[in-house]
Amino acid sequence: MLASGKPVKETALTKSVFTDMGRLLDHLPLGSADQTLLVLKGHLLLEELLQEYISSKVSNPDALKRVQLRFADRLVLAQALQKQ
Repeated sequence: MLASGKPVKETALTKSVFTDMGRLLDHLPLGSADQTLLVLKGHLLLEELLQEYISSKVSNPDALKRVQLRFADRLVLAQALQKQ
């Protein structure tokens, strides 16, 4: 359910989004006073989700294992792979 009170139509995309959000919440140390840890852990989790998205969109994801992509590279690549 959205904050507006409207129900969310269940689709493969919404299931995926809620699963990914659950993963983030499960792994983020939300109760920690260490804000640096929270930011770094969040960054790593987002990077992992970006990599999974990219791998799901290319025909040969194993080829990507041969390069060292930075976070910004992954972000731009994910944007390029997104349908308009």
